[in-house]
Amino acid sequence: MKKIFIIQQVIPDYRVSVFNRLNNIRSYEVTVVTAKNPKGCEFVNHINFIAKNKKPGFRTIFLDQKKIFGIRFFYFPELPKYIFKEKPNVIIMQNMYLPGSILSIATLFAIKFVRARLILWTIPFEDKGVRSFKKFIKKLLFSFVDAFLLYTESGIPVIESYGIDKNKIFVAYNSIDTDKIFKIKQLIITENPLLTINKHRIIFIGRLIPWKKTDLLIKALALVKKRFPDVELVIIGDGNERPKLERLVQDLKISDSVRFLGSLRDNRTKAEYLLSSTLFVLPGMGGLSINEAMCYGLPVVCSRADGTEKHLVSNGFNGYIFREDDINDLAEKVLKIITSKELREMMSKNSLKIIKNKVNINTMISGFKQAIEYVFNN
Repeated sequence: MKKIFIIQQVIPDYRVSVFNRLNNIRSYEVTVVTAKNPKGCEFVNHINFIAKNKKPGFRTIFLDQKKIFGIRFFYFPELPKYIFKEKPNVIIMQNMYLPGSILSIATLFAIKFVRARLILWTIPFEDKGVRSFKKFIKKLLFSFVDAFLLYTESGIPVIESYGIDKNKIFVAYNSIDTDKIFKIKQLIITENPLLTINKHRIIFIGRLIPWKKTDLLIKALALVKKRFPDVELVIIGDGNERPKLERLVQDLKISDSVRFLGSLRDNRTKAEYLLSSTLFVLPGMGGLSINEAMCYGLPVVCSRADGTEKHLVSNGFNGYIFREDDINDLAEKVLKIITSKELREMMSKNSLKIIKNKVNINTMISGFKQAIEYVFNN
């Protein structure tokens, strides 16, 4: 039995299926170590995550997190006790905990003492203009890591730039439970969808927070509406930006074309809207909502997101990448798709092809397994 510890700040609801699937592999026993007090990261304020009283299919350990020496690096002071007691074979660590775990000494000593192998799970961004001292420190931290698990191939050159052997680098495409979504989709199609398809319906899914840039999409919609008065934007999600966005819709006089549906917990209702739309737009940061839209065969228009969009959206193949923060370019890309039935159909097929063949929960699990088996056998 391979004992696997996964260290991360919270357990997002979209990760539960991934961890359950890993735990169900015959020779794996997964324990997720997570924070009792997930603070200090804006990200956790805008996602749904598993609380201590919830019981997912894998084991969880909730520990207090602290900042090492009072600086910004987080670590779990009690983690060494659990490492000594349970002797995990493999520890998969979220990027934010690596510096604190190394600097705390006790955690590093525990990992080395029980001979656990350390995998760093990260989205590495290109380090442009990084000072040589900072790069030296990062290289030093990476020297304690046995393998690297990345969200996309684009991070491989970044990790290699620190002198890391490419054989130690693995990719697990970030994915939601695509198998579950395909089942919901097939069920709706079999029972006949309740909503009719609107060839001019655009859909957005995400939190209504500044970095999602939903205001950009609303402004672009006003431009599109000049050409297609029946264009419709469906916004699924909620957040502190909603009142501001609703005022923007009123100011632009496009209230008849924008529907705020709030957070839809009912997967079937959300699926109905995805099936009846013809285009998904992500104007700001994000990633997994793209995967979900592509499961329903939607073309995608997006800009720079969290990096995962680079292997999901191919310009002209299954959507378009618009110039960041450029409202006119966004409107132009939207118009290209909604005005051409042939283009929409081609992009729809290609979106599905990418999800079925490359980016899905099965390829994500495969990436995890490759990294785990590598460190276990080396």
